[in-house]
Amino acid sequence: MFTEEGPFEGAAKSLLDKLATYAGEAVHAKGWPDAPRLSKELTKIAPNLRAVGIDFARDKRNGRRVLLLNRCEP
Repeated sequence: MFTEEGPFEGAAKSLLDKLATYAGEAVHAKGWPDAPRLSKELTKIAPNLRAVGIDFARDKRNGRRVLLLNRCEP
């Protein structure tokens, strides 16, 4: 995802839409997070993401919640 498009910055719904293009039918599986739960789930796995070179952060901009994903050193 990062190789083609660079870092991600946007709403949870936008990230879910991008992930769906890679996940295919898995987005319909039980346990696939919806937009309200995505941030919480990413926060839980943030140490694992950092271990494989992906930094996750949350921010508020103009009163809107924003998710940030970027490459980092593992």
